[in-house]
Amino acid sequence: MKHQHGVNARAVALIIAAFAAMVALVAAAAFGVTRWWNVPQAGANTAVGMRIAGPVLESAPGVERERYFAEKDALLRRYDWIDREQGVARIPIDDAMKIMAGEAKTAAAAPDIKERLGEPLPLDVAVVDEQGREAPLSRYFGRVPVALVFGWYDCRTLCTTMMESVLVAASASSLPSDGYRVVGVSIDPRETSADAARKAASYRTAHGSVPLALLTARAPSIERLTRASGVSYRYDPDRDDFRHPLAVIVAGADGRIARYVPGVAVEPRDLRLALVDAAQGRIGTLAERIYLRCAHYDPVTGRYSVRVMAWVRALAVLTAVALGVWIWRRRSRP
Repeated sequence: MKHQHGVNARAVALIIAAFAAMVALVAAAAFGVTRWWNVPQAGANTAVGMRIAGPVLESAPGVERERYFAEKDALLRRYDWIDREQGVARIPIDDAMKIMAGEAKTAAAAPDIKERLGEPLPLDVAVVDEQGREAPLSRYFGRVPVALVFGWYDCRTLCTTMMESVLVAASASSLPSDGYRVVGVSIDPRETSADAARKAASYRTAHGSVPLALLTARAPSIERLTRASGVSYRYDPDRDDFRHPLAVIVAGADGRIARYVPGVAVEPRDLRLALVDAAQGRIGTLAERIYLRCAHYDPVTGRYSVRVMAWVRALAVLTAVALGVWIWRRRSRP
């Protein structure tokens, strides 16, 4: 049967049915994946036919309760061995709480990252390049997004590993060398441009295609820059080194923080997407820009993940547009 304007009602019904079938298929797939990873419901493994014994009533519940609390109170207030061979002992709860409070205070003072997404970096701070020339940090911004890495060049632990991971990820990201920049800043005010030049030479030997700048700065500039970045660090005089978190801070050309990529192992995909996102469409492919529109950024892991409902909505919009175009073309025929 046809409509008076020439629209085939059966064809419209088939298109609507196909759309409903696609939505149902996507919803069923999402439900199946959710069920696959979920823990079985409570009681699913209960044995069939199990006989449960009746309750045993106490003759003097008040006395039993007082005895129970007295035993537990004695355990909470005495020293005792739990496993002498393994060196495991029981201590009073008051002492345990004091120890835990001390550990919590130490943990609170430990270096960490407080993300400041969208906040501007102080581009007026003075930094020194590998040739000993002093300039504001804005010299390295203004045109392309920047992957900012804090560390120190004489580090004996993970700073070199971290920067190597960033350079490897940048090399493998296939981004054009004029589309981004990697900037390292030393958090040790004692280091000089000679230290930065020595380290940069070793990095460029293996990763010469990556646009890299290693900088040093005075203590006030380092404090301002790390505080604005949300990065805390601490000097350990006993070990003569610095404790600091490991992360890449991706900022836009205007110096505003766009993304954090935490961890010592940086994945090329994560770094590329963060730089493409910070560039606001000036680099990257069309497919990546569409993906970033539909993806969800997790600030804890620093990674992007696709949301199922976003794809369902996109599919619904595309189907509705296609149906509208088809009906319009049918109606416009003589």
